[in-house]
Amino acid sequence: MTEILITDVTRMRRPNICVAGYAGERTVRLDSPSPREDLLASSGGIRPGDVVDRFWRARPGPVPPHVEDGEWRVSSLRRIKRLGLPEFTRFLEARSLRSAREAFGDPQ
Repeated sequence: MTEILITDVTRMRRPNICVAGYAGERTVRLDSPSPREDLLASSGGIRPGDVVDRFWRARPGPVPPHVEDGEWRVSSLRRIKRLGLPEFTRFLEARSLRSAREAFGDPQ
């Protein structure tokens, strides 16, 4: 099992949801199968700041920008805890880039 701190939950084309976060220092995205609204609702909802336990495995041979995509087992969904806002904010700040230039480099 892999503990994942959820940082992003985004509605895509219904009923799909994009769920991404961190497993340790690695960014991950639940890709295959695509998470669905009904699954997230049945688990009591998943939101940024939740720490979940899931079976997750990186896809072989990832190609940018999808290097964080992975396979996961739907039946493995289990919330461990929900971080408070101060703790979640500190986590994000520690990993944040300070500018667009730092993220993408100098304009060309």
